[in-house]
Amino acid sequence: MPDTPTREIFWQISHPWVFYAVCLAALAVFLLGVLRSIRFIRQGAASSIRPIRVLGVRATVREVLSHASLAGEDKARWWHLLVSYGFVLLFLVTCYLMLAHYWVEGLFTGVPYLFVTLAADLAGAGVVLGVVFALITVRKDTSPVRDRSRAKRTALCLLGAVCITGFLVEGARIHIQGDPWRIWSPVGTASSWLFAAIPLAESKGPALYKALWWLHAVLALGLIAWIPVSARMRHMLFLPFHRAATPLEPRSPAPLVDFGSLRASRPSPGSVRLGIETASDLTRKQRLGLLACMDCGRCERLCPAFQSGQTLTPRKYLQDLRAYALDSGREGEGPPGGGPSSACESVTPSSLWACRLCRACEELCPAGIEHVPQMIEIRRAEVLGHGRLPGEGAAALRNLARTGNPYGAGPSEREAWILERRIPREPPGDPEKALVLWTGCFQPGDEQKPRVLSCLVELLRILEVPFFIPQGSTACCGDPARILGEEDLFQALAGEQIRRFEASGAREVLVHCPHGYTVLKDVYPLLGARFSVLHTSEFFSDPIRAKKLHGRGFPCTLSVMYHDPCFLSRYREMAEAPRGILRSIPGVELVEPSRSGRQSYCCGAGGGHFFMDLDLEERPSSQRLGEILEQAPQVLAVSCGFCFSMFDDAARRLAAPSSLRIADWLEVLREAQQAGEAGGR
Repeated sequence: MPDTPTREIFWQISHPWVFYAVCLAALAVFLLGVLRSIRFIRQGAASSIRPIRVLGVRATVREVLSHASLAGEDKARWWHLLVSYGFVLLFLVTCYLMLAHYWVEGLFTGVPYLFVTLAADLAGAGVVLGVVFALITVRKDTSPVRDRSRAKRTALCLLGAVCITGFLVEGARIHIQGDPWRIWSPVGTASSWLFAAIPLAESKGPALYKALWWLHAVLALGLIAWIPVSARMRHMLFLPFHRAATPLEPRSPAPLVDFGSLRASRPSPGSVRLGIETASDLTRKQRLGLLACMDCGRCERLCPAFQSGQTLTPRKYLQDLRAYALDSGREGEGPPGGGPSSACESVTPSSLWACRLCRACEELCPAGIEHVPQMIEIRRAEVLGHGRLPGEGAAALRNLARTGNPYGAGPSEREAWILERRIPREPPGDPEKALVLWTGCFQPGDEQKPRVLSCLVELLRILEVPFFIPQGSTACCGDPARILGEEDLFQALAGEQIRRFEASGAREVLVHCPHGYTVLKDVYPLLGARFSVLHTSEFFSDPIRAKKLHGRGFPCTLSVMYHDPCFLSRYREMAEAPRGILRSIPGVELVEPSRSGRQSYCCGAGGGHFFMDLDLEERPSSQRLGEILEQAPQVLAVSCGFCFSMFDDAARRLAAPSSLRIADWLEVLREAQQAGEAGGR
């Protein structure tokens, strides 16, 4: 038995230079693929918006090391960790062996040899184990898109084949050499038993070893060369960079168009970027995201359009957009022959307008891809450039442009409510200490919004908070125009609102509508707004903690379930504040829905669908209401007028009447306060 643990690196391989030549060829193919991808990214347009805060390098490193975005019920996290850690460790071991072979022989003798041997063995075992688990999950995949499963199986099988042939090579060597240090290669030793069981002539052993060695080398180097061009593998290269640049605040910002400068410069037709019309309009960040996509399908799990049977699947949307952009890059600036001539055509108009812009896809995307800004920009190009959008959406835009209200109603109902509630039109006292009360749009004949706003007014008066509604202010924040692609109309409405707010002298705006809150908070500052924006759940949290409002609360236990609106829970990450208020009310028993917080299921009204009826199968609101009814709460508390209307409509369409009451959480709070007052008399 030799005294020093080691072995010959190129045992039985007579011409190592051939291996290194193949290595260089694989590396050249790899680098060529990377350079082509970099060129594809650099062909993109410069982004016209800079996020306030991004994920950053440190958080990305933690994410890559832990795969925290896959935490929870997603078992893919564990097999993916096994495969990724094993693959990286095997690559490092290979580089270590190449260094030891030509430059530092002592690196592969003694204790380092033993540790490297064990590390390679365990890494390979981890990859094989991960591949087996992954193949089981692929077999259970119920997605109707089978090409995804085939591509995934191919990549996994190649990874597994590389490791299995490596174990066979090690097993053959141990069997032929009788390695005294075999204990440090447990899987290789187990593989050697296979050769011991096969009647193999002594002269045939080295030849078989050589064949296995070269098979393993070719598979491994082929895998390396394949990574940059494989839709299933290239995320290893691009995902960390895209993840590091993922915007955290504001969430999913869509770039603004400077219409003032455009009109002043009088550009020629086709020379202005009014959204994403062709592949050349995609920004570098968006192109990087297309390459970072794992094609995993997680984006489908919470998508209300996909889950309710519409044509949109966020995964295929990205896949089609990527194919269109890559084809356009190869063909030049013009459209690829026989292919789609625009971004909208590549993803299909039905998919484009089926999107609710709810960000559920982004919430579950491990790569941090921003589907929503792209959708908004493609819509913008269709509407501003060609005037193409569903008829009901076009009617809402005409109403908005004509009356300042997407429902087409004049200001009479809103003004009557303001007069009835005796709301000041000028700031009482110091303007800087008074709140501007944001009402949002009034729908003709709607009783719910005036009722909720009346509760808000009563609560503010109990707290003796000075507030007012500026004279002449319009109702709509412009969000319907923005999400339907009419950016010019949105900016005109927003600019007028900003001027009125600034003229009033107020410094704070109180908003209850999640859509209005998000737009005023995230987008208005980009247009020059300098006032702060508060959501009602933020504003009332302190008085609630100080027990200034609800008093004794409800005399009997009231089972309440809170539904998270997308524009609070995902856009603004505000899931706890409304719950904290409800939880603090005496008598309220808060029941959590099966999907809540940032993974709440959309009611289906987003993306302009409150104004458009494009559902083909079961409505998302009916699906969500079914989930809620299974837990049998007495009250469904909402925080959005759209959510209320969608669930109210879904409840009316139930086969059997339900005792569930749908109410805004402000109504629950006000009723608790009134119950406390009555109990105190």
